[in-house]
Amino acid sequence: MANETQLHLALFAPGVPQLMREFHSDSEELTTFVVSIYNLGMAFGPLLIAPLSEVYGRVKIYHVCNVGFVGFVIGCALAPNLQSLIALRFLSGVFGACFSANGGGSIADMVPQERRAGAMAAFTLGPLLGPIAGPIAGGFITSAKGWRWNFWLVAIVGTFLSLVMALTLKESFHPVILEAKAARLRKSTGNPLLRSKLDSGLSFKHNLRRSLVRPVKILVYSPVVTLISLYIAVTFGYLNLMFTSFTEIFEDYYGFTPDQVGLAYLGLGVGSLVGVALFRLTSDRYLARKAADANAGGDNSDVPNGGMKPEYRLTNLPIGSLLVPIGLFIYGWTTQYHIHWMYPKTEAEEVSLRSFNVTGDEDCLFLNVFAPADAQDLPVLVWIHGGGYSLDEAASFDFSTQMGTNNNTYLAVVIQYRLGAFGFLSSADVVANGVGNAGLHDMVFALQWVQKYICKFGGDPGKVTVAGQSAGAGAALLLATTDIIDGLFSGVIASSPYITTQPQFDGYRPTSNYQLLAERVNCSSTGSSLSLFSCLQNVDSVSLQNASDWVSTQGRYGQWAWGPVTDGNLIKDTLSNQLSHGLKGSRLLTSNVADEGPYFTPQNITSQADFVSFLQSNYPKLTTSNITEILATYAQKHEDFLKANSKDANNTDPGFATNGRNAPYATTVSNYATGWQQVANNFYAEATVICPSHWVADAYAAKKGGQAWRYQFSIPPAYHGLDVGSGSGFDVLLADVNTPNTSITLPLRRGLQTAWGDFIVNGAPTLRCSGSNVSVWPQWRMAGDGVAHMLNVNVTGGVPTEKESTFDGMVKLQITSYLPGGANDPPLQDALDVVDGEKWEDGRGERCRMLATLSHWINE
Repeated sequence: MANETQLHLALFAPGVPQLMREFHSDSEELTTFVVSIYNLGMAFGPLLIAPLSEVYGRVKIYHVCNVGFVGFVIGCALAPNLQSLIALRFLSGVFGACFSANGGGSIADMVPQERRAGAMAAFTLGPLLGPIAGPIAGGFITSAKGWRWNFWLVAIVGTFLSLVMALTLKESFHPVILEAKAARLRKSTGNPLLRSKLDSGLSFKHNLRRSLVRPVKILVYSPVVTLISLYIAVTFGYLNLMFTSFTEIFEDYYGFTPDQVGLAYLGLGVGSLVGVALFRLTSDRYLARKAADANAGGDNSDVPNGGMKPEYRLTNLPIGSLLVPIGLFIYGWTTQYHIHWMYPKTEAEEVSLRSFNVTGDEDCLFLNVFAPADAQDLPVLVWIHGGGYSLDEAASFDFSTQMGTNNNTYLAVVIQYRLGAFGFLSSADVVANGVGNAGLHDMVFALQWVQKYICKFGGDPGKVTVAGQSAGAGAALLLATTDIIDGLFSGVIASSPYITTQPQFDGYRPTSNYQLLAERVNCSSTGSSLSLFSCLQNVDSVSLQNASDWVSTQGRYGQWAWGPVTDGNLIKDTLSNQLSHGLKGSRLLTSNVADEGPYFTPQNITSQADFVSFLQSNYPKLTTSNITEILATYAQKHEDFLKANSKDANNTDPGFATNGRNAPYATTVSNYATGWQQVANNFYAEATVICPSHWVADAYAAKKGGQAWRYQFSIPPAYHGLDVGSGSGFDVLLADVNTPNTSITLPLRRGLQTAWGDFIVNGAPTLRCSGSNVSVWPQWRMAGDGVAHMLNVNVTGGVPTEKESTFDGMVKLQITSYLPGGANDPPLQDALDVVDGEKWEDGRGERCRMLATLSHWINE
């Protein structure tokens, strides 16, 4: 039962974000308090419960606490608001403290002092592992059933254990046992003078008062007890800070889903098991040795248990007291600087002091195949993950749910490719001795593998659609410009295609990065006859991983050092210049989100001068006339907005999501910014993601026999990766269609997943959203009308909820999303409509054509 009450402590921690959304609160303080208030009850409970067990015995107190604990947990499951939940959590903590407070007393009643280490270790596993197992189970329960079922589970298990205890538990407290025996003897003999030898002689009233006061007196007047209590309080305080921070850190910083966040608590479990094992192995032995030494040095005949002292159980305490702050420091440091999630998770164990290396490996050419058991000649989706050509992995993308939504009518292959310098190191030296764009060659090899072997998994190599998001989509489109890829796929899905600057293989930037990498691993001044390339070949993989990551940190804001280059072999030119030469495949489904730019753009742009400085830094090849042309388009839109709305140049009105059809437009306002900051956000978004999507849609639509469909995902907060990105909280295209409490309706989630499925299987996306007023999804520039038909995906209704987002670790913004509310709140409803992509956001088509003329300077 001690494990059960501690399980209650943190079982619903992964569900706290869901709970806060249901109760319409974004308070970070309450997010922590709703978990930790239980500890306050656990702190007050022992001051009352432990003394009562000295008067009434252990068993009666256990039974009363069982009823109180289960009752208040049921109250938590039924809580109508946040205030009542907090109060019920506190009261359940008061009654739940019984088992931790009295468990040690029960062990002392039954086990001799010299053999208590094993019993205490076994008992301690419950309170220690309960808070670890709780979030693991809670993560999966929250994802499947919602946060309230975390409490129902505790109540069900608690009821069962209470019944078992009621039937089997016997009293262990010696004075109460002997007093019961004496009472029976007094009754049977008629002798009222019979007393037990442990009878204190005090009246019931005085005995109760003494029992209630004694713990407080010991706490105040005994330094040993005071210091140990403070140590335990601080340690458990830090432990609970970790409980409450894990959810935010691993969801917001590392993109974990609620069930994955639960698994992050395993590190604490491993550390707890190690600590308990050490205590079990050493404590009794050390106690016996110290007692023997004390007995040998003096007469302890008048001391109970000879020379044994409780302090001898604290031999491991100094080691733990050092490991705790070390582990906490590393946990906080690695999170602040976005080191891979394995490090804060490992440091939760409070035992690992290994060096920090960037994770990942050059030996990564694996792929995952998701195939139905009875697959036969099914169409194939080949997925290329994004991550700026430097991050992420195949394991983050599980297509089995999306396939299930589409009745398993296709199979999926998720590939990996070399990242960072391993995949995209370039210079004249590299190309002369090896190959440029190695990561892209990995993708080609994977597609060739699919052609050769996918039939063995039940796939049809003649029906392959290559897909990706962000850099993965950009890579798919770059591959579509190459001759080597001809015949390897027929369709392309490009979600938010990231088309960044693409220099010549021996240009200044790739050559400079090559030299920086060499310097970082001490290859620039070897003093030997080895060339830089030969020297790099002899450097170990881990050093190269760290150096690759370091070079990226030296680059421009929001940019990676490594990416595709024009190598004259596989990639002959930039995407915009290659479009006129034709693209491989015949079908395209491409998209963007409403706000592609904020996370890639410095959030300190407040004037035209700042905007020009941003352009010059991000796109160093832009000429003065280029910048003048950009200002004539983008800055003019901003000035027109200020004039039309009688606002000055320093306007700092809060942002909001635009509707794309009417002013104000995304050229000057968004959910993230207004004014010059939004001018920069929108320019980056259009130059890097949105207009490339526009260009390739035009290219496929103009191709003989080609078809193109395009959509924009506008559901706030609509940031880059929200629609597909693993762990985004939406996971629109990968998560179970019944995922509750997000800003997307269940019919719309199903509709988008089946639209992808229809494109993969039947060659064209269709709309099967039960709540949609759009029944037909027309092609982009459909033959016969030439209109750039674009599907705008949005919702209406819901409860506006603000959440703080941090940019570059410094700038904090309150970003609004819309979540399901209560019965009296406006319901979330699908809002899909077909718009003209040319006129969208005040003439985006015209701006994309202007950017196409500047692509030589922007994309090189």
